[in-house]
Amino acid sequence: VFLSFSMPEKSLQAWLLQCKQSGATPVIRGLIHNSFKDTMTAIQTLSKKTGIGMQLDPILFKTFDITEVPAVVYVKDTPACPANMNCKPVDYDSLYGDVSLDYALEKMTGDEQPEDSVLNRMIFQLRGDLT
Repeated sequence: VFLSFSMPEKSLQAWLLQCKQSGATPVIRGLIHNSFKDTMTAIQTLSKKTGIGMQLDPILFKTFDITEVPAVVYVKDTPACPANMNCKPVDYDSLYGDVSLDYALEKMTGDEQPEDSVLNRMIFQLRGDLT
């Protein structure tokens, strides 16, 4: 789940709580005020409120061409990639917008992959149907 500190705090907290509940990884692109210290302080503050941290990874934003947040990306197939190469996942879905995470994941299941156990497990966890 691609997020940003430019999002409203309540929305950011809601996304982080959904990431924690589902097992999704929250990712941010850059630094607040171009400062690691400010960014880490903000992440720690949110982590205390939500119980989950965030991954700082601008390369993932570039890999998946993320231009706006929030964005949800589900990678269906990750090819083997030598460490010295810049490999892009072969098959992935993405959805943009401030919707619920279970809604985004449900849209990604679609008719093509109704038996995707990872997506279904995440949706069930978000809806409280599975512990």
